[in-house]
Amino acid sequence: MPTRLSRWCDRVLEAGWLMAVVIAPLFFNIYTSRVFEPDKLTLVRSIALVMAAAWLVKLVEAWGQRIPLTRALGFSVRTPLVLPALASAVVYLLASLFSLVPYTSFFGSYQRLQGAYSWLAYLVIFFSLLGALRTRAQFERLALTMVLVSLPVAVYGLIQRYRLDPLPWGGDVTSRVASHMGNAIFVAAYLIMAFMFTLGRLAETFHSILTAEPPRNSDVARGAIYVFIATAQAATIYFSFSRGPWLGLMGGLFLFLVLWLVIRRQRKGLFAVLGLSALGFLFLILLNIPNGPLEPLRGSPYIGRLGHIFETETGTGKVRVLIWQGALRLVLPHEPIQDPQGRPDPFNLLRPLIGYGAESMYVAYNRFYPPELAHYEARNASPDRSHNETFDALVHTGLLGFLVYQWLFFSLFAYGLRSLNLIHGGRDRILLLGLWVLGAAVTGLFFAFRFGWHFIGVAIPAGTVLGLLVYLVFATLRASGEPPIQHPHRFMLIALLGAVLAHYIEINFGIAIASTRTWFWAFAAMIVVLGESWLMEPALVRASSAQPAIPARKGKGAARRPRREEPLPSLSRPWWPMVAALGLLMALMLSLLSYEFITNQGQRLDVLPLIITSLTRLPLQGNRFSPFILVMFLLTAGLGAALVLAEGIRREWLPAAKWPVALGLYGLVALGGWLGYTLIHAGALAALIARAPQTVEDVLRLAEGVAGLFDGLVLFLFVVLVLLVFLISREEPEAGEPSTGLGLLMAPPAWIAVALLVWTVNLNPIRADAIYKQGDPWDKQGQWEVAILLYRRAIEYAPREDFYHLWLGRALLEKASRAPESASRQIPEGVSFERAFQALTLDQLVRLSRGDLLEITRAVLERARDLNPLNTDHTANLARMHRRWADLLLDPRYCRTRIHLPEMPPEFVRHVEQASRYYEEATRLSPNNAVLWNEWASVDLYQRNDLDSAERKLQRSLQLDDRFDQTYQLYGDLLMVRSEVVADPQVQRMSMERAEGFYRRLVELQPDHATGWAALAYLRDQLGRAAEAQAARARLATLLQTRSDGWQSIGDFFLSHADCALERSRAQPLYREAAEAYGRALTANPGALTAALRRGYALRGAGDLEGAVGVFRQALQIAGEHPDVWLFYRELAVTLAMLGRKAEAEEAADQAWRRAPAVEQPGLRSLFTQLGLSIRP
Repeated sequence: MPTRLSRWCDRVLEAGWLMAVVIAPLFFNIYTSRVFEPDKLTLVRSIALVMAAAWLVKLVEAWGQRIPLTRALGFSVRTPLVLPALASAVVYLLASLFSLVPYTSFFGSYQRLQGAYSWLAYLVIFFSLLGALRTRAQFERLALTMVLVSLPVAVYGLIQRYRLDPLPWGGDVTSRVASHMGNAIFVAAYLIMAFMFTLGRLAETFHSILTAEPPRNSDVARGAIYVFIATAQAATIYFSFSRGPWLGLMGGLFLFLVLWLVIRRQRKGLFAVLGLSALGFLFLILLNIPNGPLEPLRGSPYIGRLGHIFETETGTGKVRVLIWQGALRLVLPHEPIQDPQGRPDPFNLLRPLIGYGAESMYVAYNRFYPPELAHYEARNASPDRSHNETFDALVHTGLLGFLVYQWLFFSLFAYGLRSLNLIHGGRDRILLLGLWVLGAAVTGLFFAFRFGWHFIGVAIPAGTVLGLLVYLVFATLRASGEPPIQHPHRFMLIALLGAVLAHYIEINFGIAIASTRTWFWAFAAMIVVLGESWLMEPALVRASSAQPAIPARKGKGAARRPRREEPLPSLSRPWWPMVAALGLLMALMLSLLSYEFITNQGQRLDVLPLIITSLTRLPLQGNRFSPFILVMFLLTAGLGAALVLAEGIRREWLPAAKWPVALGLYGLVALGGWLGYTLIHAGALAALIARAPQTVEDVLRLAEGVAGLFDGLVLFLFVVLVLLVFLISREEPEAGEPSTGLGLLMAPPAWIAVALLVWTVNLNPIRADAIYKQGDPWDKQGQWEVAILLYRRAIEYAPREDFYHLWLGRALLEKASRAPESASRQIPEGVSFERAFQALTLDQLVRLSRGDLLEITRAVLERARDLNPLNTDHTANLARMHRRWADLLLDPRYCRTRIHLPEMPPEFVRHVEQASRYYEEATRLSPNNAVLWNEWASVDLYQRNDLDSAERKLQRSLQLDDRFDQTYQLYGDLLMVRSEVVADPQVQRMSMERAEGFYRRLVELQPDHATGWAALAYLRDQLGRAAEAQAARARLATLLQTRSDGWQSIGDFFLSHADCALERSRAQPLYREAAEAYGRALTANPGALTAALRRGYALRGAGDLEGAVGVFRQALQIAGEHPDVWLFYRELAVTLAMLGRKAEAEEAADQAWRRAPAVEQPGLRSLFTQLGLSIRP
């Protein structure tokens, strides 16, 4: 008999799985940057750790009692799904061990957190359910919780659809709702599973209504509630407009209906359904034919997206196809992937077998990135998923992982069919396996030869589903004349199998997420538990505790029919713990909603007004009244109470006469728990803004306070867990033998270890991300010191997260670019990261010179690359940093295309060479990235003055992507530079003609590219094509109209070329173009002082000295006491000196010297001395 400690461990396991199935879909964290997946998984993993500790204590306790392992676990290796589940753990751990990025593969990536750690957490939930889900009460709690938690998810999607969402999301959540998942595909992927589960409960209810005489009121009530919830789920699925989940739902519903007809032995009905399904499939094919008979429907806002399912040349279909092409090349044998230093992957030969490790695709894929993909997604984005589970399995876990993934799903369907008596023995299982494999092979080969091998990721699962369908037809024909199957859990088994099929289809068009993974493993365990008919009343569980928990088989391959459920004796167990536990779970749901929606966007200091405003106002719509978030809370709580009472009365664990008391208890627990947490949370929000931050230290404290909101939620979850365990324990009298002592010895260190792991390893990354998010707005405002200190604090919480190092390095580089240079340096050259990190304090930040900041930037970016050397961004960022560093060493007016490296300062040469070396390494990591080739070419063009080398790199970029506008602009610039610096007129004209061709192609690709039209106008003028030049100028004027900043950019373009022209005769037309552009900028904005300064300079370069003087004098009148007014006096003095008006020049020079910052005065004195001007002291 189990000990009392073991029974308490079982209760911890149940409380854990109940909380996990709530948190995974319902939770999101608006206070962090990532918001959704990592935050959900952090809580799921923490709960799984608690469950694992309880499991460990339970096993130690059983070992002390000499109880066999299988009895202690509640299952054995012969239990269905155990072996494939264990095999999946092995392949995940093996792939992580040999991963390209072992740390990331185990703990998970920054964006998703779906590493081996998360996979093990899912398995803990699965095995806990498999071993401890044994009573009807447990199943009812789980089922009710899973149905109810889907309601707010569905309702929030509808709120988003009708523009009633109070939260300030960055993307569009109206056209395609995203709800609690942050992505339209993700929310639909979850809801199709929830819908199928709700459908199972609804089918049970309708069956009860139709068979009960007279119909029970409780059945009618729960039926109405299930219909409402299913309708909300279906509506949100529809408004997601996500084709993959739609197809998954169709597949799940089809299997549900087919299985129902099969077990009812209704052959005619089955073939009618198959016929209608064939017509539906034909309709789908016709709908997907461009300009076909159903073309008007393809543009329909209601079903139009179904008309683009098979579209592979545009939109997201094209994105998937391109990603699959790269994934196929990645999983096939190839030359080893190399790190930045050129060291090859030592396990390259094993990669097709074991994969690259979970979460490794974002670095492994870079070498196989199809350049065309950059036209559909951001050029700096590397896919981290294939949007296809088959390819993801092959990439992450290799052929072994793919086979285990197929084994798992095959085992699920095979066991489900066996439970429904549709597989009678070994021969039937072999037949199903043969059809499964044959379907995959035939469909895979057909798609491979007809459309390309990269379609096998979709073809293989499609073929397996086809094989499953063929087997069901065979089972129907074979069972003709047999009586209908009367499995006690047939409705839920059919619904669960439909949900699994819907998930199986969907993940091969999308990405498995935290909620769908968690629910999948919960469904898998429930299929086994229901199929084995392990559910019984607590008293029977105690009575049978001496018997093996694993039903014995009659023999290998023997036919096995599920035993009918025997009538259960009446039990006198209390009803209130069940009601209170479900009320507590409702309090958990409502409290999670409070964490998400009570946000204090109105900056209120009073708690109750804060709560009311959050629930009833739309801050983004003028703070107008909208009660729909409050309605979501009320619907969830109200329907939850009604469903609990109806189910309790129907299933006879709640006496009908006790419903008012039960309702009161449920409301007290649910609303009391919710209100208690909500008041505390709202109070914390109000306290955060009670004192506006006045100093940087205040900002840091505020960031810590925002991160602490999550800590408060975790503590609340711990309280809920403890209370759940207590309430579950009250369902039956204490029973069990005294503890052996071993479990009691194991429990304290186990719980302490779990607490430490959760509080540090699990929660620190979330704290880091909350603080990072607080730093982002300061970064965007240019408040670099504050942003740097916040990023530094984020790194202290998550020192191995290279993402934060990247942003810290960026902020440091921006600050360095604006910091003054100083001869004295506090940071030595080549400083270590640790020393540099210590220097990032507020006191030191304000004193650090540009050189010091650049040294710290280098150390930070090098640490980022050390943490993740295969991430191309880190190597490219080091190249960009050294490139910027070199630029900062030169005067901004120094002509970049006249650089001769042997004559340049050694420090400049060193940084240019380092930039080139890093770009070489970056292009080795990502050889198909045209942006990197262009940036490397820019180093050759503007910092090495090596036009031939730059041209070779641009040619390589064009080979990769001949539709990238940036390449044509750079190539045009290069040829313009060549035309300006060569002496041979023929070469000059040839270069200009070629440049005109590249700029022409640029504006073909980007018709609104103003610089391209400006360059075309100039070049066509120089080539004698006046009419074409005039047309280009007209187009430019139409584009820019009165946009001052646009005209100033055009002026900058021409001015940079003019300054570098070899001869004055070539420079003057460029100066005139620049002056004209700056003039238009000033017409649009007379107060544009920078445009005025540069216009005067350009006029002087064009030879119009009097015009330049006029511009400078006019600008001085506008500038007044502007801090940079000395620059105008300086240029005025130079221009007047060139005109020979010495007295006026000396007056302007005197004003320039007096108004200039002290650091600029020595340079001014030297300049004026060279011009023969004297300055009065």
